[in-house]
Amino acid sequence: MSKPQGTERRRVARTPIATNCPAHFMHDKIEQVCYMENLSEFGAGFRIEGQKIGSALAPNKEIAYTVKTPYGNSECTARTVWSSKKDSGYVWGVEFTKLSDDKKDPLRCLVDSPF
Repeated sequence: MSKPQGTERRRVARTPIATNCPAHFMHDKIEQVCYMENLSEFGAGFRIEGQKIGSALAPNKEIAYTVKTPYGNSECTARTVWSSKKDSGYVWGVEFTKLSDDKKDPLRCLVDSPF
């Protein structure tokens, strides 16, 4: 695998997905709904509107997500790499720490074909 160039630190480019996939995660015992905006085999980018969840997005924090894709629901666990306040919400990037190896898993299908 090649080293990232310039300010880009990702191992592979993320693919913007044509349809934003809703995802659910828990923060302060409340289920939050966000949207996955891009994806690679190693990580993803998310956004959430109108929520004050900055502490949930601390660097290196692991979060379990359930993501609804056009291929079905999938579960994964990911470590927050970066986060930023944007407009009335947040955007953040994660690195997967647990993702199914099954080629038929909905997230794996989405990586192979970003709908």
